Amino acid sequence: FMERLDWYEEYPTNPSTFILNGFMYSLIGLYDLWKTSPGHTQAEQLFKSGMESLVELLPFYDSGSATFYDLRHYTMKTAPKIARWDYHSTHINQLLLLSTVYNSSLLYTTAERWRGYMVGKRAPHN
Repeated sequence: FMERLDWYEEYPTNPSTFILNGFMYSLIGLYDLWKTSPGHTQAEQLFKSGMESLVELLPFYDSGSATFYDLRHYTMKTAPKIARWDYHSTHINQLLLLSTVYNSSLLYTTAERWRGYMVGKRAPHN
């Protein structure tokens, strides 16, 4: 996915780490720019392309009982970095917000499953 999907990094690293909350913050900013600047087609294109990437990569952030902060376990071949609860709740809130402006049921259903992790639930695949 590293050469195939658009991803807006929070921190430039080599290889990329694919930090989830930073990427979703960039999508929210692009959406705001697109909607407040009529005719800003580049912001619209970047938002839509980024959302397609988010939908495709979102399952990789699900451990079955928590979220991963980033994808270093794929790109750097290291141990996964489980998101602290404050980042986990940020992931949920960002997904819920993005689900109101982008047509993908995956965003809402993932946010609800991740909300369950906060009270001890586990994903069926776990």
